[in-house]
Amino acid sequence: MDGVNIHSDNRGPLNFIILAATRQDVSSCANCQNCDDLHSPEMDLSFGDVMRAASHDDPIALTNRTIWVSDGVLESMAQCQAGLDFPAVIHTLRREAETRGITKKR
Repeated sequence: MDGVNIHSDNRGPLNFIILAATRQDVSSCANCQNCDDLHSPEMDLSFGDVMRAASHDDPIALTNRTIWVSDGVLESMAQCQAGLDFPAVIHTLRREAETRGITKKR
């Protein structure tokens, strides 16, 4: 999405929103790339890409398809090396996208 204002209504950086909602610090992602192999054909980013985007407050963390289509993969996901609760983070990103008026990508 071009022109997405990631700080819509002064909501603050994504990593703080995620931390407040889930107690998950996405900046602790170890960039191990273990989660990068977990995907479905509908996903446009890997989970690692989403975590890194969220930790850097990159708008793509809210505008990608992965946060909307990854439920099946999330259910089969093993424990994250950094201890991140991926389902909690992904669900928080969905809620934040909706709050900011970003619609589900198809």
